[in-house]
Amino acid sequence: RRNALIDGAFADVAAAVAERYGQLDRERTVNPDVRRAAADRLARFIDHTLLKPVSRKADIERLCEEALAYSFRAVCVNSAWVATASKALQAGGNSNRGAGDVVDIAAVVGFPLGAAHGEAKAAEAKVAVREGAAEIDMV
Repeated sequence: RRNALIDGAFADVAAAVAERYGQLDRERTVNPDVRRAAADRLARFIDHTLLKPVSRKADIERLCEEALAYSFRAVCVNSAWVATASKALQAGGNSNRGAGDVVDIAAVVGFPLGAAHGEAKAAEAKVAVREGAAEIDMV
C-alpha cells in the first residue's frame, strides 16, 4: 500500500539528487517517469524506520507494507519487533521477490542509551538474528 506523503517526499528527494549531479536542466520540466525511476533507485538505499517506544503491532505491520510497496532496502525496528516484522514481510510476499528486491530487517540493540552490558547486547542481538534480523545496529 503506497502512501501519498512518501510519494511526494520521494519525488522531491529524487529531483534534488538529480539536480545535485547535474542531471536536470532548470529550464525544463522534469518528466515524472524520470523522477519515479530516480526514486525507485533511491529506495534501495533507505531503511524505513520506526523506533518509537509506543509503537504497536499495527504500526510495525504498516511500516512493513510501506517498505514492500516502495522496495526499501530494510525496515529498522526495535529488537522486540523483529518477529512481528518478519511475519508481516513474509505475509506481504517478501520471500517471493528477487534477491535484489528483498526487504531486510535491521534491529537496534541497546537502544536508545547503549548503557547495557556488552553481554546483554550480544544476547539481544542473538535473539534478533534468530527471529529474522539481517542487520544489527548496536548502540
